Amino acid sequence: MEILATFMSDGRFLPDRRFVEVCKQFRPGDRVILEILNQQNAAKRAMFHATLREVYASLPDALAERWISYDHFRAWLTIKCGFATESQEVCETRAEAERWAKRVQGREPYAIVKQDGNVVTVWTAKSTKAQSMDGKEFSALVDAVLGKAADLIGVEPKALRDLHRVHRDKPDKHLDNSPSARAYALEPQANDTLPAVPAEAGSVHLRSDPAAFSRGPK
Repeated sequence: MEILATFMSDGRFLPDRRFVEVCKQFRPGDRVILEILNQQNAAKRAMFHATLREVYASLPDALAERWISYDHFRAWLTIKCGFATESQEVCETRAEAERWAKRVQGREPYAIVKQDGNVVTVWTAKSTKAQSMDGKEFSALVDAVLGKAADLIGVEPKALRDLHRVHRDKPDKHLDNSPSARAYALEPQANDTLPAVPAEAGSVHLRSDPAAFSRGPK
């Protein structure tokens, strides 16, 4: 589990209000592992999402119907640009392959699933989170995905790169100039709104699971 928290000037970690209920499992004295979030990479990822959201919002209805949500649209572009993991399942019969393909598609709606005879191939989009993709690969993904998106809406790739720069220079309503606010937008979800956080705060991820922390004195 990942919990986003803000480091306050008095030395406390304040969890994002989305994780308040989850944090009730902890007691005074519990110890957790902290992972420092690269704030610059978080800002770059947020700007990428902001640009791609504008593309998704501008799609003609007939084209937009191909995807069930922004996240589906982004995953499709990511896979089509080659940033995906691939797996195959060889079934005994074609009928079994058809059933398997439907099962996988139901379980992973954003994946691309292809059946060829008795073989089912599944492509799943790579995560763009900082802990899953380094800066160099992410920059390559941005160029490829924005280029593919530009082709979809019939504009020159330069137009989307210019829009991306606009989001870089003038962050939209989901971002402000504080490092902590940029960190919140590492990988925003559709219709997500970001909470206000103190400008002097910095942000980290708290990773927690039963094996990752130990109880202190009762």
